[in-house]
Amino acid sequence: MSMLYYKLSMMYNTTPSAVERSIRHAFSIVLNKGDLKVVEKYLPLQSMGNGNLLNTFFVRLSQVGEQGKI
Repeated sequence: MSMLYYKLSMMYNTTPSAVERSIRHAFSIVLNKGDLKVVEKYLPLQSMGNGNLLNTFFVRLSQVGEQGKI
């Protein structure tokens, strides 16, 4: 995961920790204020625990990063 943050930080001239913090913040905003039907297309919402969904999101994000799509 840190390599993904590193790549994104280089693209946007910031730090890896700022990238992670921004992703976590954006995820929280989407869950609290976003359209949950759209979120459900990408993440299962059976368990609305923010931690579980965030972990699922990070696993999928790391899979995308490993495939070199960033």
